[in-house]
Amino acid sequence: MLIVLALLLLSLLIADFYIIPKYQHIRSLYTYVCLAVFLVALLYGGLIYKVEGWQHAAAYYAAYAVEYALSIDNIFVFYMIFKKMKLTQPAQRHVLSWGLWSAIFMRGIFIYGGITLMEHFQWMTYVFGIFLVYAAFQMLLRQKESRQEESKILQFLQKHLRMTTHEQGLSFFVRQHGKRYVTPLFMTLCAIELSDLLFALDSVSAVLAISREMHVVYAANILAIVGLRSLYFVLAETVEKFDGLIDALGIILIFIAVKMLLSAWVEIPILVTLLFIILLLTGSIMVSRLRKKH
Repeated sequence: MLIVLALLLLSLLIADFYIIPKYQHIRSLYTYVCLAVFLVALLYGGLIYKVEGWQHAAAYYAAYAVEYALSIDNIFVFYMIFKKMKLTQPAQRHVLSWGLWSAIFMRGIFIYGGITLMEHFQWMTYVFGIFLVYAAFQMLLRQKESRQEESKILQFLQKHLRMTTHEQGLSFFVRQHGKRYVTPLFMTLCAIELSDLLFALDSVSAVLAISREMHVVYAANILAIVGLRSLYFVLAETVEKFDGLIDALGIILIFIAVKMLLSAWVEIPILVTLLFIILLLTGSIMVSRLRKKH
């Protein structure tokens, strides 16, 4: 299964970096790419069912649904960072490409570390559970307050790095007056990476509450991330209208946290978890669409 996942991931990355850019002038291209990646993720779940059984498949789908939905929150912050830095669309694609590679590597480390800690220290289950409760309330509160994380990150970077005032093509560094400067592109990449690091803490904690199978959790996490770049260009202009989805995510994180905290006494079946996540996400999207119409 790991070989299949590696080949699948390599194929998707090659398509995303080298094939899709040649046809990016097609207006609906990124919509089709999102659908294609989503279909691949669904089919991979079917493969898990065939090889490892329905419980692992159900855990994979539940983890994938949570991670994919959390991508909406990522996209909002990415959009605000790009908007503040005034990057062109080609520059945005370049930054997201680099961010995707690092996210794949970073999530692997986080997931492996999380599983190892939970296997050796049982009390870490409660640490992750409490953290998820905190993350859930933070997500719900951010719906009522203006989000300032991206501004704080950029202010910190601008204070500590020497930056040029204009884009320099797709370069991250330039030399001016005998000194090396970072470009707005590099500044944006750093802000995206720091933001994704914070998001990784939420998402990895959430999926580890669903399953501790390394292959299942990593596959769900990575297949959701691979489609993030295309999903960004589909939703970037409308992501602020998905307020119902963000509320639903907060509730889902609380549910998963309770599941994790009570796991020593009560075992909530994985199918119940999967159905709860699907119904809540579907309902929140319908509510968001109704609000949009009114």
